[in-house]
Amino acid sequence: LEKVITIVLTALKKIREEEFDDRKCSAMAAAALEVQCKLADILATTEFEAKHAKNELEFVIGERAIEIRKTAEPLKASGKVTEGQIEAMVNKDPEIKEKKLELEKTERVFKKWYYLSSSMKEAHIFFRGLEKNKNSF
Repeated sequence: LEKVITIVLTALKKIREEEFDDRKCSAMAAAALEVQCKLADILATTEFEAKHAKNELEFVIGERAIEIRKTAEPLKASGKVTEGQIEAMVNKDPEIKEKKLELEKTERVFKKWYYLSSSMKEAHIFFRGLEKNKNSF
């Protein structure tokens, strides 16, 4: 996968530097499409991992909120503990912080692959456009 990505990026650089052989337009369009196809599985996996991490975080937040509410119930009845304070206690919990970080990391990985896939889609369209312009003269 990395090799094909590098090929497409190198071709784009050569276009920018005006050193590209326009006879390779179809091959570069195909390479960009190949990358998109290969990324489909990676995207599906990383999206699943991000959704799973989000669900896990929500579950742990719910569990922790229930525990804190039970502990704080006597104080809450007297008005000494507010919902905002309970929420703050939940957010300060080390396990919650860890799960949030895990979610951020999995979302970052997903977005990286998603943006690369989107860029390869644009590269595919770009190379197809070059091919059409080359053949119209």
